[in-house]
Amino acid sequence: MAPRSRRSAAAAAAAEVAQEEEQEQELAQEEDEVQDGLKKLKFNQQLVGRPGKQVSVSDLLTRLKTLLDELRTIDQEEAHRESLMPVAESLAHQSLLQHKDNGVRAWTVCCIVDMLKLFAPDAPYPASKLRVEYDPLWYCEPRHR
Repeated sequence: MAPRSRRSAAAAAAAEVAQEEEQEQELAQEEDEVQDGLKKLKFNQQLVGRPGKQVSVSDLLTRLKTLLDELRTIDQEEAHRESLMPVAESLAHQSLLQHKDNGVRAWTVCCIVDMLKLFAPDAPYPASKLRVEYDPLWYCEPRHR
């Protein structure tokens, strides 16, 4: 019987250590998400594919919807701009703005609008690019025949 209780004691100790490590990881993650009172963007999926490995339309739509949902939960005052910048840059990529799918263009523009709101009054895009960002709005209008 003694070996069995040693094993269960060792298992209990290992479980306790694992639980403490998990709690430490959760705290570290919370600190990463909120830094200096600012809320970091959790979204970390690719929006722009690599040559030869494009993101499927259904995946892209899902990712853009997920991004938009998260962007809408962040207030301008609590936005951690450094974590937003890489995503803002990928949203301005021509493969999204000139995508053949109307839904992808529409969701991209919605995300860009929310990015502009979070970065206001300083746009995350240079003035020369802002015109390009707004062009897809005209492509997304329903075409009357």
